[in-house]
Amino acid sequence: MPQWFHVIFGAIWLFTAIAFACLAYSAHQAEYTSLARFSVDNPKDVQAFIEGIDIGQTLNEMSETNNRNITMLEDSIRQTSQLAFVLNTISCVAAIAGFFVPAKYRVI
Repeated sequence: MPQWFHVIFGAIWLFTAIAFACLAYSAHQAEYTSLARFSVDNPKDVQAFIEGIDIGQTLNEMSETNNRNITMLEDSIRQTSQLAFVLNTISCVAAIAGFFVPAKYRVI
């Protein structure tokens, strides 16, 4: 009976290591995330005003603000995915090492 328990526990341990490896791979792929940008093709000779507000200029400013926000969001995604990649890789290596280290040398 104890042998089956160890086999099942070892299989779960290896499955956990594989799960950490998959999460690390997914985080590595997320480092290359690129989001869509907003662009306004506003002709210079056409000007539309509503109650003294230049609609073309307003749209351009909104586009620039949106693009800055998207750039900040992409940077945040990259930083988060880099951290997730490192942590999941460490967890995967620790799980694999824990699987192969004999029980008498384990701390816990």
